[in-house]
Amino acid sequence: MGIAIIAVAVAVLLWLFSSIKMVRQGYQYTIEHFGRFTTVAKPGLHFYAAFFYRVGRRINMMEQVLDIPGQEIITKDNAMIQTDGVVFFQVLDSAKAAYEVSDLYVAIMQLTTTNLRTVMGSMTSTKPCPSATRSTRAYFRSSTRRPRHGASRSPASRSRTSDRRPTSSTRWAGR
Repeated sequence: MGIAIIAVAVAVLLWLFSSIKMVRQGYQYTIEHFGRFTTVAKPGLHFYAAFFYRVGRRINMMEQVLDIPGQEIITKDNAMIQTDGVVFFQVLDSAKAAYEVSDLYVAIMQLTTTNLRTVMGSMTSTKPCPSATRSTRAYFRSSTRRPRHGASRSPASRSRTSDRRPTSSTRWAGR
């Protein structure tokens, strides 16, 4: 009889300790009830009954840096330009970032690559410094608009460009 009471007490203590969730500063956890999203746990100490509730995704809410790999872009005047970039972004809505996009980092990288190719492809390579500034401004206008569902934002972006093959009329190398 005494062993059964001790076993039940140990089981209850294990259940209590597994029900306490500690969310670190700079993160938010999505909480699921039997696999369905119910709420977002903000930083601090929380109690969610184990076996009924579980942590779905741990979302980093701090500003993050994503490196855009180098690529070749053909400009309006058919010059090949080698470019790469850096994107700073911050998740604003953890539930939407977790459940409305399958892979947030890949989606941001693809969106940035598409915008970079569109902006740089519509330019000519004859204006070295102003075009780099203009491309950054054009990217800001296209990427800092509130996303369709408001899941993340890009507060800053930089692109580094260099001409792979200079044309005869200009020697352009902006860094």
